[in-house]
Amino acid sequence: MSLFSLAVQKFGSVENAKIDVSKFMIFVGENNTGKSYVLQLIWGIIDNKKYVINHSEIDGLKNEFKTLLDEQKGKLKETDAEKVYFTLPPEFFEKALEYFNESLNTNKSVILNNVFNSRDISVGHLQLIKDNFPHIKISYSNMDALIEQFQEDKTESEAEKNKEKRVRIELFVDENRIITWNYPLKAEKYAVSNIVENVILFAIFEEFDGFYENASPVYFPASRAAFMQVYRSLLSSNIREKITMDHQLSFDFSEDMIDKNTIPGLTITKAVTDFMLSLLNYEEMPEEKNRYKNELSYISRSLTEGKIIKNNDNRMMYVPSSDKQTQLPMHLTSSLIAETAPFYLFLSDKNDRPGWIVEEVETHLHPTKQLKLVKLFFKLINKGKYIWITTHSDSVAQQINNLLLLSQKYTQENFNQLNSEQKDIIKEDEIIDMKDVSLYQFVRQNDKTSISHLEFGEYGYDIKTFNDLLDSLYDETEIIQEIVDSWRDK
Repeated sequence: MSLFSLAVQKFGSVENAKIDVSKFMIFVGENNTGKSYVLQLIWGIIDNKKYVINHSEIDGLKNEFKTLLDEQKGKLKETDAEKVYFTLPPEFFEKALEYFNESLNTNKSVILNNVFNSRDISVGHLQLIKDNFPHIKISYSNMDALIEQFQEDKTESEAEKNKEKRVRIELFVDENRIITWNYPLKAEKYAVSNIVENVILFAIFEEFDGFYENASPVYFPASRAAFMQVYRSLLSSNIREKITMDHQLSFDFSEDMIDKNTIPGLTITKAVTDFMLSLLNYEEMPEEKNRYKNELSYISRSLTEGKIIKNNDNRMMYVPSSDKQTQLPMHLTSSLIAETAPFYLFLSDKNDRPGWIVEEVETHLHPTKQLKLVKLFFKLINKGKYIWITTHSDSVAQQINNLLLLSQKYTQENFNQLNSEQKDIIKEDEIIDMKDVSLYQFVRQNDKTSISHLEFGEYGYDIKTFNDLLDSLYDETEIIQEIVDSWRDK
């Protein structure tokens, strides 16, 4: 089941493609087929969604929402109910998505420049597609509240002057409350405008919502081991300030701003600068409050064989499990530690980002560690994260196939019948919903890339790019063996 779909035309070597964005999404294909570009494009749309909605023509929808709100006020006066409810029809969100797409295409050049830090990237057309919007219900209620000034000498009459009419609006999806807004009645015009924008973004992106800062997924670049060692040096203080300003919505949608929105002297994409900036701003979540305690323990046991901490000098250090008194800086650790340290850090960070995008998940990992990492991803998906990856590894693909085959046939009864040895191989928190999985194969021919969605078959995904390589390797092995045998006979 896709969260939303992205149709894209004339983007680099991609002529025409439609990507159904799911909770677990895998991109496979040879080098230089555009996998990373497409992922960063999706990341950029999510990252810039507030900019897009702020510059879309949704005043009519705001008026429509205000009319519905006024009707509820009348109902509230006529009844003794504490609150009243209304739902937003699908047509409301269909129109909103239409306006969002218009704004997305109007501002696509500046968005791409902002995302890719280059004027050389272009796209013919972009379109977000959403077949089914979540069922959203809104509640409205009045609140008489005193604004407390907390001064001990405040008299009752003075406090009474500060009484004001306040309003509460709540958003529900499938009877689950997602968020609540409280605001003074006198600020209703501004509040309603903000609420409508956020409701629309939630309807389009669902968990990739517009309610919080840093709601974009984390983008783990292919060279993350190197970035772990140099990110502090790369981000000089003036560049940090520039990036921080961009993250604080200072971005301007106009063609004459296109040069001003690049980052001088730092020719890497915004997703990568976001990755490094997040490392700089890392603040550890207290262990007792961290919802990923089990996953952090799994990383320490199965991948890093130790923990990653930030010392008093704000440097990332590795503490091996075998010697907890030792702290090693990243440049003295193995490539495995430097490569997987960001996973540990982003799970222990106070800023819990909703999803991960991981390029080349197999980099610097022995196949046994690759399999462990895939299991970590499945555990995190069950904790609500979104995981999108690229891979060139047939070991990773086979492990994904294995876990998905188990997921496809899983029932509690079947699991209970496994013996202890079998239960050591598969854990219940590594079983995911097959509807949340999609795999795309990128193939380049004649300088053009085709992107095809692969179906999950009886034995898993049949990934041609890997199977052809294995067949070729087998044929080459036979030929070499024949040559060696002939030489041996001489």
